[in-house]
Formats: sequence, structure tokens, C-alpha cells
Amino acid sequence: MKLKWVLKGHEGYVYEVTFSPDSRILATAGYDKTIRLWDMQTGKQRKILRGHSGWVTSVTFSPDGRALASGSDDNTIRIWDPVTGKLKRILEGHTRHIETLAFAPNGTILASAGGDRISKLWNTKDWTLRCTLEGHNDDVGSVAFSPDSQMVVTSSDDATVRIWNALSGKLKHVMKHEMPALWAIFSPDGQTVVSGGYIEEGEDFIGEVRLWDVQTGRLKKRLKVNYEAVFCLAFSNDGRYLIGSTAEGKLLLWDTRTYTLKQVIDGHADVIPSIVLSADGTMVATASLDQTARVWCFTDRR
Repeated sequence: MKLKWVLKGHEGYVYEVTFSPDSRILATAGYDKTIRLWDMQTGKQRKILRGHSGWVTSVTFSPDGRALASGSDDNTIRIWDPVTGKLKRILEGHTRHIETLAFAPNGTILASAGGDRISKLWNTKDWTLRCTLEGHNDDVGSVAFSPDSQMVVTSSDDATVRIWNALSGKLKHVMKHEMPALWAIFSPDGQTVVSGGYIEEGEDFIGEVRLWDVQTGRLKKRLKVNYEAVFCLAFSNDGRYLIGSTAEGKLLLWDTRTYTLKQVIDGHADVIPSIVLSADGTMVATASLDQTARVWCFTDRR
């Protein structure tokens, strides 16, 4: 990966990044209570969305690009028109901060989760609440859909990763870590859940990635890294590579054929809480507590 843009503008931490479906816009969420939209042809800031009364922790585009959802420390989710920047809807129901948002690939559901230990699934047709996923005993730090939109995976500080039926809201599997599970996603083929976190070895914390079988919930593989924690994860669109981030601001690149670590990149000067790939597969974006977002050229490393 080669650095393309360093995006500066937020006054404070940058928590999350997301590409528009056409890969032309990057949205960033920050501690300064704003969402910022950036042109990916020039690297220039195009628009600032204001309205949240707390820091903005999460942001994601709908699959059709017609809506941009943001979650905040003010306990609300806001739905924006990304073209005009106008607020379309405010979703309320969480009793503590929102940590994570995700649209189903088919665009029919928005998932939200956070500090109140629950996840909520919202119908995007009318933004009504579909169901609430209850069971975690601590903050829920990530939520993601399976490629077919039929399942949801959540990770939590309660040291569990949970797979749910996205249509009924029923719990399917509980997979256990020994320490907080910081991130979880489905593989592009939908057969594996990959989760990130850390384990304790002696007096040290060691970053770890775990691979789980979606059908059985059984652990398939463990990957250890010599960094304090693996904070977030993202697959390349073809599933060939897995990218992770560390507490030290490193980016880790695994080849998924063997899950060998192929590259370590000096990504940021602080924790990277968000990684996302563009839909066209040419770019990777990262957010960091070093107050910047960065965009990287992603090329086929075969």
C-alpha cells in the first residue's frame, strides 16, 4: 500500500471513515462533533455536516449512496442526504453513546450498537425499529452484516462475539475471547467470522485475530502479533487479503490463503480505530486518534 492522501481538518480524534459506493467521496467522523466529506480525486474537503451535540463515533453510507448515517456520544443516530448535507431523520432509542453502525448489503436494515450493551436493527424504508439484540454484558464495539444480509455479528468488551439472525433477531452463536473482543466481521464468502482483540501472556498484552466457522461457531484458527492489540479488521473485496490495525498505529496485511503476515506498515502515530476499503478496490482509508484520516492506494500484491 502506498500513501495517497493525509486528510487534516478535524479538531481532535478521527473515529471512523467510510467510502461512498462510487468510491468518489470519503466521509470521516470526529471528536469535534462533525462529519466531513472529502473528494477522493483531489483529497480536498467538500462539506462539513454539523448537528450532533456529542463527538461523532461512527459513520456509514447506505449501499445506494442516498443516505449517510452517523452515530454519536449524544446517543442519537442521524440520517443525512450526502449530496445536499441536509438532515433527513434522527433515530432515538439508545440510552448511551453509539459506537458502531452498519448497513446491510441489500440496504434494507441499518444496525446500531454501543454503550448500552445492545444492538438495534432499523428498517431503512421508514426508519422504524425492527428489533433489539440483547445479550451482551458490556459495550458493543462493532457490528457487521454477512454478505447475504441474513446475519449480524457483534463484538463486545464482555469478551464475546455473537452471531444473530438479522431477520428474526435470534441469537445463533456465542464465541468467547479471554479479553475484550474489539472487532468482528464476516469474510466476503460469508463462511468465516474474523475477530480482533488481545490476550494476556505473562505481564504483556499480545494482539490476536481469531477465525470462527459461521455454521458451527467453532474456532478455526488463531493469529498472534507482536503488538498490544488488533483494533479493527477489513477484508479486501476479493477476500485475498485481511488488513488489521494496532494500538501502535501499524497496519497489518495478511494473505488469507495461508493467513501469513505479509506486511507491516507505519500507518499513523496513534491508535487506528477504523479501516475501510473502497468499493472499486483501489483504496484503503484509515482513521486515527492522531487527528488525521489517511487514504492509501491498494494494489494487487500477487
